[in-house]
Amino acid sequence: MSARMRRFLLVASLGLVATSVAIAALVRWFSVTQLEALGVAQHEVLARTLSATQHELLVALLALRGPADAATLAARPEVAAARRAYRDPIRGMQVVRIKLYTPEGLTVYSTDEDQLGEDASDNVGVLESMQGHTVSKIVHKDTFNLTDGVVENRNLLETYVPVRAHADEAVLGVFELYSDVTPLLERIDVTQREVVATVALVSGSFFALLVVLFRRNDAALAREQAISSQHLQAVETARGELEQRVAERTSELGESEQRFRDVANASGEYIWQTDHEGRYTFLTPRVESVLGYGVDELLGRRPTELMPDTDVARVRERLRTWGSDQPFRDLEHRSYHKDGRLVWQSVSGLPVLDEAGRVCGYRGAARDITALKRSVAELRESEDRLRTVMDSVLDGIVLIDDAGRIELCNRSVARLFGRPVEEMVGQPVETLMPEPHRSRHHEYLRRYLETGEGRVIGVGGRELEGLRADGSRFPLELAVGELRLDDALKFVGVIRDLTERKHAERELELARSQLSHREKMAAIGQLAAGIVHEVGNPVAAISGAIEVLLAQRARGGEDRAARELEEANLRLIEAQVHRLAGIGREIAEFAGPQPSERQLVDVNQLARSAVALLRYDPRVRSVQLEVRLDPAVPAIRGSADQLTQVLLNLLLNAADACEGLPSARTHVLLATAPDRDGVVIEVRDTGAGMDSETLARAFDAFYTTKSGGRGMGLGLSMCHRIVEHHGGTCSLRSVAGEGTTVRIHLPGDFDPPEGVAT
Repeated sequence: MSARMRRFLLVASLGLVATSVAIAALVRWFSVTQLEALGVAQHEVLARTLSATQHELLVALLALRGPADAATLAARPEVAAARRAYRDPIRGMQVVRIKLYTPEGLTVYSTDEDQLGEDASDNVGVLESMQGHTVSKIVHKDTFNLTDGVVENRNLLETYVPVRAHADEAVLGVFELYSDVTPLLERIDVTQREVVATVALVSGSFFALLVVLFRRNDAALAREQAISSQHLQAVETARGELEQRVAERTSELGESEQRFRDVANASGEYIWQTDHEGRYTFLTPRVESVLGYGVDELLGRRPTELMPDTDVARVRERLRTWGSDQPFRDLEHRSYHKDGRLVWQSVSGLPVLDEAGRVCGYRGAARDITALKRSVAELRESEDRLRTVMDSVLDGIVLIDDAGRIELCNRSVARLFGRPVEEMVGQPVETLMPEPHRSRHHEYLRRYLETGEGRVIGVGGRELEGLRADGSRFPLELAVGELRLDDALKFVGVIRDLTERKHAERELELARSQLSHREKMAAIGQLAAGIVHEVGNPVAAISGAIEVLLAQRARGGEDRAARELEEANLRLIEAQVHRLAGIGREIAEFAGPQPSERQLVDVNQLARSAVALLRYDPRVRSVQLEVRLDPAVPAIRGSADQLTQVLLNLLLNAADACEGLPSARTHVLLATAPDRDGVVIEVRDTGAGMDSETLARAFDAFYTTKSGGRGMGLGLSMCHRIVEHHGGTCSLRSVAGEGTTVRIHLPGDFDPPEGVAT
């Protein structure tokens, strides 16, 4: 192994280790930072939700004053009410502890009742939060928590959140929330180890490739040096022959010298000779093409005069090591060109002896190796860039040959498929696939090699299924590329596990469905006053009819007029009972959760049902509601429950926008119309409208312009999401002071993509 090869292996190995350690540290820092940011955001949302939904209870708790012991506070009705009210919002979350502090630092509520009544007036987190700042930190497992005075048995995210009635008002108190982040930190540790393993394997693979390439270049350089040595030997032979002929045939000296110079020039090198003081005594003209100096400008000068100081010291040390009476080969150094730039040279030489056998100088050959040093540097830079890119890959990577056998795979592939790397290498790649692709893969590969037609190659990421060693399947995204190494066709597959993403999509849709139902129940609460009034009329009629019947019975008599009066009152009671039953059915149909599976639905019928229900809402009674339903509207495939929720939200928003305006100006239009590929629904109002800033944020979750806790800002956001899940579009047009139009387009034949919750 050459010295160059040893240096390369040492430097590259150190770089590989340093890069792996740096990436592992960066991944952990980034993951923990993101974890803490997401946890703080969750705590802030939970604190604001508890403040908004239980505002009166919160004010009552913060009004408590101490000192008081834990038992006294626990017996207070406000604390008991908080215990019940705060239980449901945190159910299913990782929140393990909640505390509430008054501005004076008194603990008026805690999920741990032993901590009630504690004085936290010197708690740094409480003090800083009272200034309006959210304070957070991670309390690690088996460390002492100064706040609670205990050694925690798990990793917790501790957050102090200021409590305000409104965003621009003073701080009323402080929520302290703890979430268990132990599983997430453990997952970060696992991910960190997997990243290190992946980086090490991928980098090692490319390191091996670089070693092969470097060895080839090193071998090529050695061959170049051997050729140069052969040339030098040939020159020396020619020189010896010339010296012999000088003695024998002085008359042929000029011709022989010219022939010698021609041979040297043809070799691509320049020949040189120095005396015992190291000064040039002979140079061939080719030196000018290398250093820019003519022969006459260099004769009498030392080669070291043209070198940088660092190269002079290195050359002298190398010559001292080799010995002054020994030949040297491939001594690399830099020399200044006449124009000031540095030129790399490779010099070989041997000592010249006088008649007494003493060294009286050196002669040899030199060549320009700068079109070589630059190439090696560019190759190394290219390899470094490629290694940097590959070091950032966290997905599974598999390399297969043109027969479909696995040649190389990283640890992520082993983790995904539950198989050791050693077991997979050399096996057909179809062993990682379930049917039907397992039995068809060989045919896919054969067709691609014969025709160039590929099902996966070159088409970007494609969602498929993988087969684990235990027989279970999991969703994955596969991207395949083609490359050639040593004229051999290879395929590189990049595999990404989609299990968590699919699970998150299902969880998100479930949460959206639950939130939609809560919004619907909130709408029923707003309709309660109107419904009570609507029910009161038939109840009053029934009560009056019954009184008449009872009075008639008390008077007695069975004449015809009495029977007719009795029959009329009974029919009145029957009609009013039917009326009450109808109201009950409408409310039950709306309030009960409906199946979310997509089926053919009549959009016009959904609109009629929504309008019928909204007639009980006082806000809608105060506006002129116009309904234009085109009978040519086709049935579409969708969720009746979700689309009804969209219509109710849009109509209530339109009614709210008209609040406070003269009745002559309040007009709301609900219209449907067929479209060439579906249905168009429009809800138009002549209300307050929106300015450009409000219009830009109208679809943002939790953004609302309504005051007094009349809305959470989820209505339009939920409508937009439901329409998108139906493959449709939702757009807004609004002018401040003139009104707003919401336009929805729903396709008639939309089928949700596989794996997307409906």
